[in-house]
Amino acid sequence: METRGASPRAAAISFGIGQHHLRRLIREGAVTPRAVGRRSIVLFSELEAALRALPPTKSSKGEARHAA
Repeated sequence: METRGASPRAAAISFGIGQHHLRRLIREGAVTPRAVGRRSIVLFSELEAALRALPPTKSSKGEARHAA
C-alpha cells in the first residue's frame, strides 16, 4: 500500500527537508496538518504541491538546458 501521509517529522525526512522548513510551510499556510486523534498527519500530496510552488534554484536553470 502506498503511503499518503505521515507525521510532520517523518514527512520532512521522506522529502529530504528539515523539520524547521516544514514547520515554516505549515505556519505560512502552504501545508495544513490533519488531526487524527492526538497526532498530526501531513498529506504527501499537499506537501509535494507546496514544494513545487517554491521557486527553482539558480543552478537548476542550467541543469534543465543540459538535460534536453
